[in-house]
Amino acid sequence: MSNKSRSIALALVTLAAAASAQAQEKFSFTTNWYAQAEHGGFYQALATGLYQKAGLDVSIRMGGPQVNIMQLMAAGQTDCVMGYDMQTIKGWEQGINAVTVAAAFQKDPQVLIGHPGVLNKLEDLKLTLFVVIGVLSIFPTMTFIRWRKRLRAGGVLPPEAEVAKARKLVMIQAHLLALIPLAAVFLARGFGK
Repeated sequence: MSNKSRSIALALVTLAAAASAQAQEKFSFTTNWYAQAEHGGFYQALATGLYQKAGLDVSIRMGGPQVNIMQLMAAGQTDCVMGYDMQTIKGWEQGINAVTVAAAFQKDPQVLIGHPGVLNKLEDLKLTLFVVIGVLSIFPTMTFIRWRKRLRAGGVLPPEAEVAKARKLVMIQAHLLALIPLAAVFLARGFGK
């Protein structure tokens, strides 16, 4: 190999090393909720190095019930958020110059979905919710009866794990119960018939 070839090869290796050593552009992304299935693609791209290959040093933060993602963006704490159309509009109203850059869904994904032959009408949903709530109430009811007997017999309070389990089932029942009047209102207005 001649000196000229060695010099060119050394220059190319130096350029390649310099290009790979460049600092990647930092980019922070905040999701709209705790990590969940619809966020999977973002986490997968981070784990497999797709962002890094594109020259980005991406950090993903989870949102949640106490996280105001628009406020974080306005304060410069995050570069991009996963939001929805009304957040962008509300942001403009409040002086946050937010821009929607992509739509993951064609429409807002708030729907009621039923299997063909199982839930064909809103009436079916209303009845099904009633039955599910009734079945879910069996465990907490039996648990409350057992706790009352223990408390009367020896003043023993239930273990925290049992309380948490019963509380969770009662909370699910309460949320499902709210859907029954909603279904009734839709039925009264002629939807789902």
